[in-house]
Amino acid sequence: MKSKALVPLVVGLVVGVIAIKYTMDAVNAAKGEKDTDMVSVVMARSDIPSTVQITPDMLIAQETPKTPLLAMDTVAKPDEIVNRVALKSIPQGVPITMSMIAPEGTLPGLIVRVKEGFRAVGVKITESSGVGYLIHPGDWVDVLVVMDVKRRSRSETISRVILQRVQVGAVGQLLNERHTEENGNRVAQTVTLIVKEEDVPKLHLAQSRGRITLAMRGAEDLALNQPAETTGTEVFGNKDEEEKEQQNQQDNSALADMMAKVNALTNQANQNATQTKSQPVIEPVVQAEPKTVSVINSSADKDNEDAAVHITFRDENSMEVMEVNEGERPRKPRRRRRGASRRARRASYEERSPDFGEDDEVSQDDYYPSEESE
Repeated sequence: MKSKALVPLVVGLVVGVIAIKYTMDAVNAAKGEKDTDMVSVVMARSDIPSTVQITPDMLIAQETPKTPLLAMDTVAKPDEIVNRVALKSIPQGVPITMSMIAPEGTLPGLIVRVKEGFRAVGVKITESSGVGYLIHPGDWVDVLVVMDVKRRSRSETISRVILQRVQVGAVGQLLNERHTEENGNRVAQTVTLIVKEEDVPKLHLAQSRGRITLAMRGAEDLALNQPAETTGTEVFGNKDEEEKEQQNQQDNSALADMMAKVNALTNQANQNATQTKSQPVIEPVVQAEPKTVSVINSSADKDNEDAAVHITFRDENSMEVMEVNEGERPRKPRRRRRGASRRARRASYEERSPDFGEDDEVSQDDYYPSEESE
């Protein structure tokens, strides 16, 4: 029994010895390898704020192993960047690269942060509009404006986001993110924003017509959403305005209904007029009146009276006899012919009556025959 219990123990010891041997061999091999290539790297001796000119006391050169993790544009000698301007903040102990340094000849100050196509614009702030004076250079903010505008012939107070993700270039005269004891408690009245060239007029107009408010956002928040807007009516409500708006809507609806009815009647009238024009015109039938013709049988004997026969036809164009009557010659007043002189009337009567003498008198009835006899 004892011999069987010792077998596993011996096996475990052998395995442990082998593992220790391999470990020691690996350590010795690592110690025996040649030293890795070392390179000189310039690092920040202390925090270097942005927009400042670099001096030799801000830098330190150290030897470090050359590894793939080391940036290709790492500064090797301090003389390469002395008197140059830091483009961004460089924390203590961080290797300095050329991408952290402004182009040669750049002057220190805010101009370092103003890139091509951008402008630096200052805006007034208060404790409430400046996030409690906790905004620092390099922060990112949204710009809002509160102003009164005219909408639908009435004044309305609105609050609208006019710019998004704007970088703060300076707070007062402070250009660096780091607050020193000297200026850390100083309250700034202005903030300088770095905005696009086309946004400069918008920012100036908002500042002159309304009140500017800044809203801080995270440095990693890159989203640009639809600009938000709200009105005083939406926030506080306005019962009178709502009732007025409802009344206006009702009036507009009633007016629209009335106009629709008028248009319908107009269209119907136009359709009726069109149908009337398209139908043939039926002339009314004129009932023909009977035509009576009087025939005078004049005798040569003056003692005898003239006999008259009156023949009535259906109309003036018909030969159908409707009635025949005998009687005295009708006596109707005759119309005087305009423009005819007495002599002309006498000559006309002489042509029709050969028995007419010069001494005979001409009566009106003699030379004006009746219309029926004609």
